Amino acid sequence: MKYIAITLGPITRTIEMAESTKELWAASYFFSYLAKKIVEPFVKKNRTFQLPLINEEMQKPHCGAGLFPDRYIFKSEPGDLELLKQHSDQVLIEIAGHIASPSLPGTAKDVSQIYHYLKSYIKIYFIERTLESDDPHVVIPACEKYLNIIENQETFPEQEETMISHQKSDFLKFLITNVNGKIYRKDKNSIPRFTGSFLTRDAFGDMNGERLFESILEISASELNINIQQKALEVITANEKNKGEKYSDQIWDAEEIILNDNKAQLRPYHKYIAIIKSDGDSMGETIKSMGAYNIPITQLSKALLSFNIESINEIVAYGGKPIFIGGDDLLCFAPVCCNGNNVFNLVEKLSTCFDQCINQHLQQYINACSEAQRPLPSLSFGISITYHKYPMFEALHTTDYLLEMVAKDNLFKYTLSNKNILNENMKRFILKNKLAFSLQKHSGQIYHTAMSKKGKSYVKFNMLLQKYILKNKDMSKTQESEKFLSSVIQMIRAHAEILQIILQNEDKRTEMLKNYFDNNFNESCHLGYTGLFEDIQTLLCLRYQENIQDYQNRNEIIQQNTILTSDEKEILIVSPAMDAIHTIFTALQFIHFINYNKDE
Repeated sequence: MKYIAITLGPITRTIEMAESTKELWAASYFFSYLAKKIVEPFVKKNRTFQLPLINEEMQKPHCGAGLFPDRYIFKSEPGDLELLKQHSDQVLIEIAGHIASPSLPGTAKDVSQIYHYLKSYIKIYFIERTLESDDPHVVIPACEKYLNIIENQETFPEQEETMISHQKSDFLKFLITNVNGKIYRKDKNSIPRFTGSFLTRDAFGDMNGERLFESILEISASELNINIQQKALEVITANEKNKGEKYSDQIWDAEEIILNDNKAQLRPYHKYIAIIKSDGDSMGETIKSMGAYNIPITQLSKALLSFNIESINEIVAYGGKPIFIGGDDLLCFAPVCCNGNNVFNLVEKLSTCFDQCINQHLQQYINACSEAQRPLPSLSFGISITYHKYPMFEALHTTDYLLEMVAKDNLFKYTLSNKNILNENMKRFILKNKLAFSLQKHSGQIYHTAMSKKGKSYVKFNMLLQKYILKNKDMSKTQESEKFLSSVIQMIRAHAEILQIILQNEDKRTEMLKNYFDNNFNESCHLGYTGLFEDIQTLLCLRYQENIQDYQNRNEIIQQNTILTSDEKEILIVSPAMDAIHTIFTALQFIHFINYNKDE
């Protein structure tokens, strides 16, 4: 049997062109669109796709989220390889025609020029291989081995000259910058509208001239429901009246409109954006285990596709914007807080949605083996919160680090692997199903934490946020809460070593914690905060006890290791007590950040 495997790129290099949320979305969606068009004739011919599952639902617009990944494996028939070669070229020609379309501002008209640029830049690599097995558990790893080799080949496109500017130009950069199309107005009393582009039409359908992807500040302040296009009309009308500028050529700055016209409504957290990224845990182990029990891998594919669709709905309902969602990978922008919910509520909903989809579609696998022998996928998350003017790609790199090195425990795994000491005994200490979080203030202060999503401390952490983040922003109560919460935070910071000693006292931990808070917060103004003190104590104890389970044996083995350096040991060893204190400190800082009513 013959199989064709396809991989597309360069995704990372293209995404790094982006300088705004709109451009980041366009760069990501471009490859989803490219993939959809390339595999289209083979989907119509009903070829059997081993990777990924493709159905009609993926073809529909889903709030702009690209659902087509960058790798494909399908069972080929005679003539398919030649068809793929010809069709790939035709897709690039069609895309070149779209980029040259008059609906995009200032574009070159030379389609062949754009095509040659795309041909030299875009990586469309494919191979055809004969394999004896038709078992997906054999076919997919065999084909992916070849794809891993060929996708390392780099492409280095020549910069082309546009017919208009006669300057060196990157046509793909031009596309993602102008993905909304041209601005137009029917008359001087009409709000500005956009012609759109082939990407926006494919992603969103017919949006009747709406501006299709918001700036960072629009997303972060989405709960204010600001009509930017209507506000833009007011700005343009004023310019026409005062400066005599032609309305058809007007461009506006959405963030300036928000900052200048909505000062009374804006709270400090509205000026910060959350970037959320997730990746699946135990996917390889699950696929291998399913193969051992002869469970079709399509069941896992159906679970992941179901999660993709439902997660888009969750993100949009919260007020966020999905950038890419495919399989177990997810990237989105979201408000820090929106209509009474916060970013941790969104992550919890996404985690629950993932678990439900897995349990629903993998029932045959779940029933086939005992829980102890049954690896199941979970989702780990990286969340970075940064100021809206913070360089976007630094924030993205922070999110990547939080997910890969912290949440997925790869710092531990890679350090041991590089030293050739990652044996089976040490692999059992790799933690999964985690969340890593960072809040970087405009002032430069950084608060961060990481925790397992399967423990009681995670439930208590979310409860603490939900309970003490103020829903009603009454100014008098807000100011009182700010002042008190700030004093608690400072006390915990100053007394961290004392709290560490208390937590390490196995016999009298609960009693000593109660005495600490009773003695340090015993004035009449503290009487109304007894519940907060009790919740802090509970979270400290839960987090410490879970850390003992997760890290104590691992810490001892690391400490005794003679190959690791002292610096490596210092980085890898986690103090159960200090980590628990750090978690509560970060939780209180996050609550204070949301409730705080003044800019720094």
